[in-house]
Amino acid sequence: MNDEQDAIMRQALDALKLIAPDVPVLCVIAFPTDRDDTALICSGGNMPQAQQALILAMALDGLSPTEPDSTMH
Repeated sequence: MNDEQDAIMRQALDALKLIAPDVPVLCVIAFPTDRDDTALICSGGNMPQAQQALILAMALDGLSPTEPDSTMH
């Protein structure tokens, strides 16, 4: 993650913490890369890293890449 991406992640987390001050939050941002089929996925939150990894694994379980220009649910 470069400095600009880090700043974006921090701003997003700060905004989430303002909206939900007493709730654990997890922010996931996908940044574009030079490749059309690849994104840099970053996460951060006010919870331990192991809990973040568990939530991401549960959220992505069973998902596979979709066709171009489609939406994943």
